[in-house]
Amino acid sequence: MNNIKTFLNLRNNLSKKLKLQLNVSLLFIVISTIAELLSISAIIASVTFFLNDGKNLEISLLDKLNIQNVNVYYLILFVFFVYLLKTIVLLFIANYQAKFTTKIAYYFSSRLFNKYTNLKFYDFIKEKTSTYIRNITTDVVKIASFLYHSLFLLNEVFVIGILCMLIFFLDPITFIFLILSISPLIFIYIKKTKKLIYDIGKE
Repeated sequence: MNNIKTFLNLRNNLSKKLKLQLNVSLLFIVISTIAELLSISAIIASVTFFLNDGKNLEISLLDKLNIQNVNVYYLILFVFFVYLLKTIVLLFIANYQAKFTTKIAYYFSSRLFNKYTNLKFYDFIKEKTSTYIRNITTDVVKIASFLYHSLFLLNEVFVIGILCMLIFFLDPITFIFLILSISPLIFIYIKKTKKLIYDIGKE
């Protein structure tokens, strides 16, 4: 919850141009999620195809959607083409987000620099020079890094969320069984690593 508030506060302090670029980054997350799902479909479809010696397949998703007379061979070729396209798209998105976070660091660094240079002399000497330098350099990089990793995390959450919905749509019983099996492991992992992450953050 605190990370969400930090993210929203960060967004509110951006210029209109950077807010627009942030919205574009969020749109790219949706596009990359679709691309990731298509690439996963390519792997599943191709493995299933070769395991069946190239014979016609019955794909439950297509059956549920009432799609008939699908040539699986061409379907696999199409999805492999999408997989290649996905790689290119993700490289473009990663490059865009890296440049965007660099702009974020430059934006806040410039704002702080202008603020400090406009301080009155007696206000300026109240703080150590090292504090000003740290704020303009190290702390600004941390802000940009937080934004970058937040976008990355949001992308992964989207992918996992849609995968879960897809599995539930195909086989609700298997999905419930997987959730009940994985949940205790996730809970133990969080409990074991929470304190470690907190200690690392304090350092």
